[in-house]
Parts: sequence; C-alpha cells; structure tokens
Amino acid sequence: MADIHVLLVTGEYPPMAGGVGDYTERLAAWLAREGVESTILAPVGQREQVIGFGKWGWPAARKVADIATRVGANVVHIQYQAGAFDMHPSANLLPCLLRDKFPTLTTFHDLRPPYLFPKAGVLRRFAILRMARASTRVVVTNPFDAATLAGR
Repeated sequence: MADIHVLLVTGEYPPMAGGVGDYTERLAAWLAREGVESTILAPVGQREQVIGFGKWGWPAARKVADIATRVGANVVHIQYQAGAFDMHPSANLLPCLLRDKFPTLTTFHDLRPPYLFPKAGVLRRFAILRMARASTRVVVTNPFDAATLAGR
C-alpha cells in the first residue's frame, strides 16, 4: 500500500475551543495509530504538525493546494462547519479549487442554518451542495446533515 499523508483543514483546533477542533485532533491521533501521516492546517499553528493560516479567507483558501504539496500530502480532508471558517464562502469552494490536484474528503459537522445570516437560504444551500458534489467523498456527523445533503 502506498504511503498516505492527509492534510486536515479545519477552522478551529486546540487550544481554540470547539468540537470540530477536538474531533480533528482525535482524528489525527487515530490516523497516526493506523500508520497514516497527517498535517493539520488550522488558524493557529502552536504544535508540531500544525500549520497556522491566521484568519480564514480567500488568501488562505488559495494556499491550501500549495501547502498540501509542500508537506507531501496526497489527500486533503476538510473539517467543515461554517462558523469555524468565520462563515467565509471560500471554505465552500475548497473542493473545487483542489479537485484537479488532490482527492478531497469533506466532513460536514453541522449544516443547521447559523444564527448569523440565517436568511442566506437558497444561496447557502447551493454552496453546501456544490461543496459536497465537488468532494471526492463526504462524511456527515449526524442524521440532519445526511438528510440535508440527500435533498430532504
């Protein structure tokens, strides 16, 4: 089997508070136990194997492919939760930006409408479905998200 190196892209990571960050930290630990190397791309890079990108936005999104190449990743796994990425639409476009270079997995952590900008409605739904369709594979963490992506 070829060596696998996963770039985990997340909008939050310890020491920041948040469930997505905790999930990503545990996933990286599990991957390591299974012999899979990972690098984490997060807002703050205070640990080994964590690269900090600062505030999420278009500049950070455009750098993901370059960072993945630099660290030797052959898979990009996005941990998506809108609030973790400061509700910036560039996170939704990552699978489109990466699809010609890397297989892209997206884990959807919470697709319920956010309390900020809840009336985005159709536009928000389009962005999420486009993100899912452009991803090589999709993981959901709850039944609501599964139903949302299935169009129910």
